[in-house]
Amino acid sequence: MLHTRSIRLLSFVAGGALAFVPFGCEDGDDAVTARAGGPVIVSFQDGQSPTSSYAGTRDTMLDGDSPSTKNGGDTSLSVEEATEVVSLLSWDLSASIPTTAVVEAVTVTLEISDKSPETFSLYEARRAWNEANATWNAWTTGSSWQTAGGYGTGDRGTVALGSFSAAETGSVTFSLNAAGVALVQQWVANPTSNRGFFLDGAGTSNRLEFRASEYGTKARRPKLTVTWHEADAGDTTGDGGDPGEVVLDPTPGNYKQSCDGSFGVALDGSYFLDGNDEDQGLRVYRRGADANAARSVDVSASISLSTSDEADLEDAARIGDRIYIVSSHGRDKSGNLERMRYRFFAVDVAGTAPNVSLTTVGYTSKLLDDMVKSANWLTPNASVIATLATAANLSKATDANLAPKVNGSNIEGLAWLPTAQRPKQLVVGFRNPLQGTDAILVTLLNADAVLGGAVAQFGEAILLDLGGLRVRGMSWSPVHAAMLILAGPKDGAAGPFRLYKWSGVAGQAPVLVQNITSFPTDSGPEAIVVYPDTHDVQVVFDQGEHLISGTICKDKSVSSRYFSDVIVHVP
Repeated sequence: MLHTRSIRLLSFVAGGALAFVPFGCEDGDDAVTARAGGPVIVSFQDGQSPTSSYAGTRDTMLDGDSPSTKNGGDTSLSVEEATEVVSLLSWDLSASIPTTAVVEAVTVTLEISDKSPETFSLYEARRAWNEANATWNAWTTGSSWQTAGGYGTGDRGTVALGSFSAAETGSVTFSLNAAGVALVQQWVANPTSNRGFFLDGAGTSNRLEFRASEYGTKARRPKLTVTWHEADAGDTTGDGGDPGEVVLDPTPGNYKQSCDGSFGVALDGSYFLDGNDEDQGLRVYRRGADANAARSVDVSASISLSTSDEADLEDAARIGDRIYIVSSHGRDKSGNLERMRYRFFAVDVAGTAPNVSLTTVGYTSKLLDDMVKSANWLTPNASVIATLATAANLSKATDANLAPKVNGSNIEGLAWLPTAQRPKQLVVGFRNPLQGTDAILVTLLNADAVLGGAVAQFGEAILLDLGGLRVRGMSWSPVHAAMLILAGPKDGAAGPFRLYKWSGVAGQAPVLVQNITSFPTDSGPEAIVVYPDTHDVQVVFDQGEHLISGTICKDKSVSSRYFSDVIVHVP
């Protein structure tokens, strides 16, 4: 990338997340509009809204031709790659949007004073830049950008959050995409994380100019508009402290008749559905109980297996009343290709726990077959597809080197990853292989169609730095507005095991919540169960190798088997 002149920075200080979807402007000129039975729309513009006293916008420009110049007081800002001009922009949203709000949409309005038909985009700013002191060389006095102009990965995100062009002068309003919405949601839940945006124009040579927050005509200053609604049960995004916040009883359970929680999915606030990797039995347990399963359903026949088969079930994700379940899609420990271990299916839940009914709605044994074909991807990553194809090698019947804990494919994560454009999107997480040192996640776009026999369609490959560890379990948490990820070793090593929180936005790094060091011997954390209205989560263990009176659990009779769990608070 050529950098020759100036850059402007845009940042919004928010108590929520950005969501840009087409949406009408506020009714009349009101700064805040609440619709009966609907969302709240609030705008942020210096001297205008939410009130005439609002002064929460920060903006500046970074100029490569004048690398030490501070431009925070300019009345107009510019963007153009060919002349090295980038802008930063930020709005403080914290006083007008509660941290528990659910962001529906976000738009940005700029007053264009010098038009450009080229494309300009917003990117996440990752430094706590100072409007008065930021320059091309430094984000504040004494603190240099990782790369001059803020081009380092530690300076800014790499994913465009919203784009526009301005063929004419005057007001331009554009929407943030799903990644932008997710970032704003993060800001709303944790206002201190709001560093605003970079506004840049990759490949541009026609300078764009717009009015800054210091411009004399207040109505022409930069404006951010957020559409949000109050969170309700199962749809909250705050970080705790609400009067309705539920605290889970930390007493560990002793869940009998099974050795492990390969996956766990909450059925309500007290019961969860467990699956394991030794059979196709789905069991309902009361969290914290020392008891047998309250209900058990064997789904073998409904996915064309016998009860003696071993599908190697690994994880599950719930969307509404449907629970999607994935097996390992890996060979046995000797490297034999066994097609019974390649299953993706779903069950519909009806009734009240524990007496729920579970009805299988369809399955496929071709999920991985479809995944290693680039034609089935919206945005194929040739390197990742090649890595997965090599690890799977579905045309070879036996290869000891492709055992799951050696170099073969092994899925251990499945989670919901909702966005405004993809409300039913799932994401698949691999324990093996890695892409370099990063864990591989793959988005699945048409899960319901796949269950009906359609070819699977995939969106993108997402690479996450989990410190060289692998995905061992995943779950989307509406309360945190984030993905919770269990990470651990490839093989049967005793650790390390870590719990991460990830925004769900490609290009944003997962954040370590804590190391998990306390669990039964010869076992490990295997799944995360998320419950409504709480920041506490349940981590269940795989205790198949745990010794019970000198015999490993999976070799004991069903009546002697058990596994346990731990409750973890995730801020």
